[in-house]
Amino acid sequence: LTVNEEKADFGSAKTVIKDSLPEGLEFVKGSVESPSSGVAANFSYDSDKRVITADLQGISNKKAVLKIVTKITDEELFASEAAREFVNKAQLIVGSKAFPEVSAAKKVSYKPMTKELASYNENTAPYANYKLTVNKAGAKLSEDSGTIQVVDKMENTTYVPETLTVKNLKTGETLP
Repeated sequence: LTVNEEKADFGSAKTVIKDSLPEGLEFVKGSVESPSSGVAANFSYDSDKRVITADLQGISNKKAVLKIVTKITDEELFASEAAREFVNKAQLIVGSKAFPEVSAAKKVSYKPMTKELASYNENTAPYANYKLTVNKAGAKLSEDSGTIQVVDKMENTTYVPETLTVKNLKTGETLP
């Protein structure tokens, strides 16, 4: 979120950003990165109204970039492969003047599993190496969820048990 890109003079007026989250997104507490040097921000989140409020100090004549992380909580998105558009809206209030609301949209789709041919050439023939990626987005599958990747080398479409490896994509660790 870019604030005061033109470096306008707000004087000593109180400057506030109100960022409204759409249904299906959740604010990740503690995820906000500090704005530019010389600008301070105090953040609060009203989970009932789904609004992040940032009180900015020292923003007059300065441009600031705020990074706010959200998490997708829309279970329907994870249950289907249909895309959904999330529209996030924010408003700048300087003193008693509320500026027009701005918005940003992002279309998101989730595929719980993908399969691709990883390699097939003269060095691997007659084997074809496929890569299955499961839960790449890291959706919560269970209490102990994580993202895994399954790689299997197939010989004449016959499963060869000792060729199976399972990796945690977050840590890179090969799982037993």
